[in-house]
Amino acid sequence: AFMAWIGWFLFALFGGIGMSAMPMDLILTFKNRPRHMDAVEFAEAQTSLRERVNELVDIGEMIKVEREANPTMGQIGGVGNFFNTDKRKEARNERTALLEFKQAVFLLEKDVEDFQACTSNYEKYNPLTP
Repeated sequence: AFMAWIGWFLFALFGGIGMSAMPMDLILTFKNRPRHMDAVEFAEAQTSLRERVNELVDIGEMIKVEREANPTMGQIGGVGNFFNTDKRKEARNERTALLEFKQAVFLLEKDVEDFQACTSNYEKYNPLTP
């Protein structure tokens, strides 16, 4: 009987959370749905994405060259280097730059998905599918 009570309690708790979250998700999905783009907007968005891709490819190649030149980049090794504040600051800056690059790539991928939803898949778009 105790397990049944716990089951009903958890069902009521998570069911209530889901019932309140579902309308907000649907409203936000409708608000952020893909819109049809005319030819000028399409060309601007396409060139903007192409420029961002080229910039990120250049940055990625620079990071790759730096990593090949310094394989311990972004790492702090050994007891002596741990107490060296300059090395720690340099490693932190390198890790921050790499994380910013990863974030920019993620945002670009998201924008490309949105662009594709606005163009080729505009008629087939279904907000209820993930």
